[in-house]
Amino acid sequence: SLSRSFTLITIMGNTSSCTPSNSSSGVFKILAPFTGTLDVFSKPIKTSDIVSQNSGHFITDSTLLQIGQRVTAVSPDELLRPRRHLYLLLPIDMLFSVLTHEELTLISEKAVEILNESRYNHLKRIFPVCMFQVTGDKRRNLSS
Repeated sequence: SLSRSFTLITIMGNTSSCTPSNSSSGVFKILAPFTGTLDVFSKPIKTSDIVSQNSGHFITDSTLLQIGQRVTAVSPDELLRPRRHLYLLLPIDMLFSVLTHEELTLISEKAVEILNESRYNHLKRIFPVCMFQVTGDKRRNLSS
């Protein structure tokens, strides 16, 4: 296996940490597992505003999905706010249907794939700018 280590860049005596900050507490996410999209919002927005742009879909709270229970929608008038969980944008034919194990597995697999890709893309934007790969004992010193 290829082992990698990273170091901080020091420029003119100033050291900058390149660890991504956890800014997700001030945002909420709406994931559409069947279309492969993930939308991140930093300000509250009405459910109806999202649904009106996504014909044939509804929003559900991912924490409420349970096998053998009906899939419910978040009220169109509800103001979506930052939370520690995410919302799902699902096809309208799933509304009020009884959630099966297979459906939940499929939603979960697609959600993990989209979230992992999102995290990877986020890191690609951050790390090339402020970190570089170190192999063996070679270290790059930008302060000289």
